[in-house]
Order: sequence, then C-alpha cells, then structure tokens
Amino acid sequence: MSSTDPADPTAPADLTALDPSEAAADLPLRTQARLAVERAWARAIETGTLPPLASANAGSRPDAGSRPNAGSRPDVQIERPADPLRGDFACNLAMKLAR
Repeated sequence: MSSTDPADPTAPADLTALDPSEAAADLPLRTQARLAVERAWARAIETGTLPPLASANAGSRPDAGSRPNAGSRPDVQIERPADPLRGDFACNLAMKLAR
C-alpha cells in the first residue's frame, strides 16, 4: 500500500487512517479512488474473500519465494485508461496480485 499518491504530492502521509467522508472533502478524486480500492482489498482479506498476501504468494507458485518482491504488498495505482470509452479510471491491482 502506498503511503502517498504520486499524482497528488500534497496528500497527507497516512491516507489509510482517514475516514472516507473526510477523504471526499479534501482529496483529489484519484486519491479517493485509490483509498477505496485499498479499503476494499483490506476488507476482502479480513473476510476471507482474498487470502493474505504472504500466503497467496507463497502457496500459489513454486517460484514465489525466489522472486525479489515475494510477500511485498504492491502499490495500488489509479490511472486514466488510454481509451476514454473504458471509463474514467483504471486499476491494475488484480493483474499485480495474479503474478
């Protein structure tokens, strides 16, 4: 989980501690979207919908332990899609978690 949004250098350092209603008032939309994805990801792990990251990496692939970033949490990145018909924002977290 990233502590700051590269697209928003003025964002507070600990964004995950913010209440979603507070975030809506003061933060850019891209930062709000990233925080929403991070909260949903954490909630999915807590409820058992997704496995914890370390066990997901360690058990899913035989070479997971040898990868340099095995067990590290990827940054949630919110971007604008190249094709505007694909929506306003895109997140590649699913692809990062599938590695």
